[in-house]
Amino acid sequence: MRNKPLNKNSITFRFATSKDATALSELATSTFYEAFASSNTKEDMLLYTSKTFSVAQLTAELQEEHATCILVFDVEVLIGYVRLKKSNGLETNPDESALEIERFYIRATHTNQHIGSMLMQECIHYAIEKRLEVIILGVWEHNHRAIAFYRKWGFTHCGSHSFLLGNDLQTDLLMKKYIN
Repeated sequence: MRNKPLNKNSITFRFATSKDATALSELATSTFYEAFASSNTKEDMLLYTSKTFSVAQLTAELQEEHATCILVFDVEVLIGYVRLKKSNGLETNPDESALEIERFYIRATHTNQHIGSMLMQECIHYAIEKRLEVIILGVWEHNHRAIAFYRKWGFTHCGSHSFLLGNDLQTDLLMKKYIN
């Protein structure tokens, strides 16, 4: 854990490119394990992360036309990321032009330092720049900390959908926030 206060000026953001796939693979895998390993089986975690966060998969995702990934650095150390993609509103309202937050992770060593809030602000700015109406996301129903964070940012519950983690069918809450 960090034992000194964060210097907010040391936090920077940039869009990922396919050259970042290897570093992103390590970050995505490690932050996913930090968040969910204690609540899921090793087998399900490995099955999910080995496919979802492989270098090949992330390289392909980083080349998608209607998606982007914002990386977060503390000085030069990669500490977080968000994957965003234009969406039709998931199951909530297919007529809305939406930005979906597909993944939103910060290393455990950097939590409780307002970096998540800084990253969320980047997401909102991106949605405004793209003239999208709403930001949507899915969050595991048992991830109470994340749910509280999203509620603090004005996201409201608007449904649910299934999420397959390995072989375990789980439920994600759908949340949305309208952009003013």
